[in-house]
Amino acid sequence: QVKRKTYKAYQDLYHQEIIFIPNWTRMEVIETFSEDLTNAAGAVFVKNGIIVIWIKEFTYENLDYLCHESVHAANMIFALRGQAIDVKNDEAQAYLVQWIFEVCKKVLKKR
Repeated sequence: QVKRKTYKAYQDLYHQEIIFIPNWTRMEVIETFSEDLTNAAGAVFVKNGIIVIWIKEFTYENLDYLCHESVHAANMIFALRGQAIDVKNDEAQAYLVQWIFEVCKKVLKKR
């Protein structure tokens, strides 16, 4: 069985490693990370302190999934760092979501 590609990034400000695993099957994610994904088309979870972002079918046509999962990933980073989210002062959250989205979106340009 061919192992799917992983893409790694490091968020300097929050000292957080991120792994993006696009186009893996649900079974590949379950077998590799022991995560229960039910019937999701994407997910974000923490494995050994690393944020893992999975999108089942990653294409330009469904970037909305990446947008959705980027918010989960940013919120997970804040939770891990003990940083509260403030809906009246959400620039930190917006910039982090944007950074995660851009890092993962670049994968489409590489393929």
